[in-house]
Parts: sequence; structure tokens; C-alpha cells
Amino acid sequence: MIELSKLPITELAAVICESLKKAGIKATLSGGACAEIYSRSKYVTGDLDFVVNYLWPQNDKIIDAVMTTLGFRRTGRIFVNPTVSYSVEFPPGPLSIGEQYLIQPVEIALKNGNLLLLSPTDSVKDRLTSYLYGNDAQCLDQAVMICQMNDVDIDSIKEWGKHEGRPERFREFLIKVSEGTRPKKSRSRGKI
Repeated sequence: MIELSKLPITELAAVICESLKKAGIKATLSGGACAEIYSRSKYVTGDLDFVVNYLWPQNDKIIDAVMTTLGFRRTGRIFVNPTVSYSVEFPPGPLSIGEQYLIQPVEIALKNGNLLLLSPTDSVKDRLTSYLYGNDAQCLDQAVMICQMNDVDIDSIKEWGKHEGRPERFREFLIKVSEGTRPKKSRSRGKI
């Protein structure tokens, strides 16, 4: 059995993703965990959100069994393992970002298995969703940070932003990205 407590976020997520895949469930990492990965831990989250497109009753049982095998126990809607600093949640699918539903996750091969996750471009959109609709300034900073530290398709982000209906907030993001404003290191230990 792999010692989960010693794994970096990418490897922990890969173990969970690969274990679910072996049980027949395709899960994509999203949310703040992607922001942590793409910011090289300048932003740190406290949870891993895996989106499963269809949570059929049997999938819920499979997820419970896989997570139990990995040493996690269900507490309400989240899974916790006392040896791991991240909780795990399975928000309802389908995988979407704002009004965009045709999301193509990327797959990266890691030591402990393959990890499906949002691309850096889609991670920016995901963080912007929380800013555009929830006015979460921390998520705006994460979106800018991801842009500064990764190759992103800014044209795709702009096109997506046109359809989200919050032009004044989206303009603020574009200004920060164009100015090269460096957000401060941030840390969250809860749901973003």
C-alpha cells in the first residue's frame, strides 16, 4: 500500500484517479487543486475535487469502496483520511465551467498512475467562475497566477468570458493579466 501522507498533491490525486479508473469510474480533478498544481503551490488548497460526469447510485457505492480502500472515510459529502492533509469531494457533474460543458481534460502520467485534470486554460476559467459569480477575489488572483505561470490560450479564455455575462469583472481579470500583476501567495483550507 502506498503511503498517501507523503505524496505531493499531484501523486495523491493520481492515486485516487487511477484507483477510481480501475473500478470503472472516470473522474477529473478540478477546482482549487488544479490552481495549486498550476501555481506550483504558491496557492494551496485543502481539498481535491473530482468531478464524475454521472453519479449513478452504483457509482456512489464504487466511490465509497475505493475511498475506503485508500483509507478515507465519508464525513457528510467529503472524504477524509487522518494521515492526509487534503479532503476529497465529488461535486456533481457533468464537468463544466460556467456555461461551457464541452470540457476536454488533460491527462498526465505520473509515478502512481495517470491523472485527469483541467488544462491550465480551463483551470483559469474555473477560477474565474468563482470570481465572476461569487466575487471571490482570491479566485481572481489564482486565475491571474495560473496565466503568469503556464501557457494558456488567452483567446479561448476571452471567448469564454464573452458568454459568461459579467463583462466588468472579466475586464478586471484582463487588466491584471496584461499588467503582469503578481498576486500574493494565498492559502485556503476549505472549499473554494
